[in-house]
Order: sequence, then C-alpha cells, then structure tokens
Amino acid sequence: MQRNRLVIATVGALLLCCSSEPSNSSGVPAAADISAVITHFGGDGVYIINVAEERVVANFDADTVDEPAAGFTGHSGDWRVVSDATAPSKPQVLAQLAKSEGSIFNVALVDEGSFRDVDVSVQLRSITGRIDQGGGLVWRALDAQNYYIARYNPLEDNYRVYYVKDGRRVQIQSANLSVDQETWHSLRVTMSGEHIQCFLNGTKYLDVKDSTFVESGRLGLWTKADAQTHFDNLTVVEAPASSS
Repeated sequence: MQRNRLVIATVGALLLCCSSEPSNSSGVPAAADISAVITHFGGDGVYIINVAEERVVANFDADTVDEPAAGFTGHSGDWRVVSDATAPSKPQVLAQLAKSEGSIFNVALVDEGSFRDVDVSVQLRSITGRIDQGGGLVWRALDAQNYYIARYNPLEDNYRVYYVKDGRRVQIQSANLSVDQETWHSLRVTMSGEHIQCFLNGTKYLDVKDSTFVESGRLGLWTKADAQTHFDNLTVVEAPASSS
C-alpha cells in the first residue's frame, strides 16, 4: 500500500508537483525535480526535500478509505479517510465521524514534527452536528490535553482562538461572522513568539498575544462534540523566530 501522503517540501512549483502528481511504482512522488528528494524514511511515505524553507502537506489522497490516515493519531473521536467528490484535493479527505458528547474535544495529532513559530492552514467543510459544527487547527500541542486551537462554528456564527490546558479550554479571543455551512473554507493561523493571528477565507478576524505555550509542539485537527467535519490540505510553513 502506497502512503506518500506526508511531504516536506518547499513552497511553489515543487510543492505542487510533489503533492498532486501520482507516485511511481516505488512510492516516490513523480516530481519533475525528483533529484531534490534526498531522504525517504519510514513506512508512511515521508520525504525530505533539500530546500531552506520547509512545508508539510497532507492531502490524504493516497491513504486507504475507511482507515485512519497515515502519520496521524486520533486521540479522541473517530478519524478516518473518506471519499469526498467536493474535496479541494480529490478524491479523499480526513473526516471526524464520531457523535461525541457535548464536553468532548475530538483531537487528531500529526505524529511527526515539532513547530514553534508557524504559518499553518487547512481547508475544511462542516458536514453535520446538532450540538456543534465546524472545527479547526491545533498547534504547539504538547499532547492531546495541552495545545492552542483556532476554530469556527457555523452554528454559533463565530470564530475563536483558545488554549486548552490539562483538558480545560480557555477562550482568548472571539469574532462574530457568518459562513456558508455547505462549502469548503480555508482556515489559517500564524504564530510568532506570543503573537497569534487567525484568518478565515483570507480575512483576518483574530489578533492577540498569549504565552500559555511557549515551546514547540505538534500540529493537529479538532472538532467538538458531534461536529462531523471533513479536512483537506493541511499545510505548515515554519516561520522565522520572533525577535520578541
């Protein structure tokens, strides 16, 4: 089974080439500049590209449908790869399928990589949920109980950033907005030092400073309660360290 789903690459044409073209029989991306691939390690198809600026991309298209995504661990909820004809990167996405209780945070963390100052983004589409809908991005995660989370909720018409410490969620900032529940949306977060900025569909809604988590941590995806959501194209660029 080929799982060349996680790619560490530069921005621009090489990234697009590696993430969108089919793999050859060895599982290595059929990129035009394949000589740039200097390391292939593990069984999940993780590639290091010899460039100064690195980016991690997960589009789930080489994963097995109805199985967990390679390189991700679901710590709560039910995270599985599914087919979605509307996906920005067809044909597959990562879905949170559980109908958890109202107090449950459904968290899936990326197994590899630790980032402090980042520019991270994902595309997501709310499928259903009576208690909660939508979802968001996790970063600087120490574990599934300690992390930052930015999420939007179309049921509440808001976009919020929190920290979760020892499993307890604390709101840092909130913005009111209204989005179409039926379509895909792009959620992006940047953090440098203590400075957090959160964007939805290219518009910045949240801008705040917080020092709860100051060290590097893992990335992840998140929904709450019964929010069933599809995710595609998780991307992170490690930003320059903050002068502050």
